[in-house]
Amino acid sequence: MSFERNVFCLVLISLLIFVLIISIIFLKTNFLKSFNKQEQGHIQLKKELEIQLLDAQMVTLEEERKRISIGFHDEISPLLAALKNQIRILRLTELNPKSNTCQIEQVNSLITQIIENHQILIGNLASRIELAKQLSAAMQEYLNSISSFKVNFEEEISEGLSVDIDTLNNVYILFKELIHNIVKHEKISSLNVHLRIDHICLYLSISHDGIGLSNDQYLKWINLKEGKGLSSIQSRLNRIGAKMELFSMNEGAVIHIKSPINHA
Repeated sequence: MSFERNVFCLVLISLLIFVLIISIIFLKTNFLKSFNKQEQGHIQLKKELEIQLLDAQMVTLEEERKRISIGFHDEISPLLAALKNQIRILRLTELNPKSNTCQIEQVNSLITQIIENHQILIGNLASRIELAKQLSAAMQEYLNSISSFKVNFEEEISEGLSVDIDTLNNVYILFKELIHNIVKHEKISSLNVHLRIDHICLYLSISHDGIGLSNDQYLKWINLKEGKGLSSIQSRLNRIGAKMELFSMNEGAVIHIKSPINHA
């Protein structure tokens, strides 16, 4: 009886060991299948993210190509066409010295405009502002490079800000285009710039002792599609969801820009 009991126990233990081995194999197989499935899912997700990233990069590059194309089309091409026409007129009037002098001055003026606009476009392409403090420093550097008048620059930038690069770079380009227009079209002796950035909005105020434009005049020019520089400014304002107000007063003019902050 003892022998049979021992045999029974041995068989039972063997069966338990067998079941345990089968269970381990089964669990291991399921674990490997689950692991492989998860790994394939991660690989698929990674591929999808890479595709999304490439698509985003392509969209960004395409937008930049369009922006560059529009910039050269709107700013450079008309001036080149006008220059070509002036040269043609100059050839037709080469027998009239007085007329020649006037035409040569116009040609020189067009060439100067082409060079200035070309430099602005190239500068815009080279702009790369990544931090709020860099925006302030770049603005001051630009003012120092072009100002032959009194400039006062003030900044208020909250600590720990993380602003998206697109907003910073578009505000910087807007700033340069506005200053360029002021210097080009206004006879000013003083310029005040105030930059304030908090966790909600970016505020840029530019005031000077020139004539400037009012909101009504600005909107009229935009609606009539006059002034390609103003159209470019409006396009950038729309791109970052910013608002601009202009005030022309007896003692000078003020430009206010307010842009929402998109945190990086």
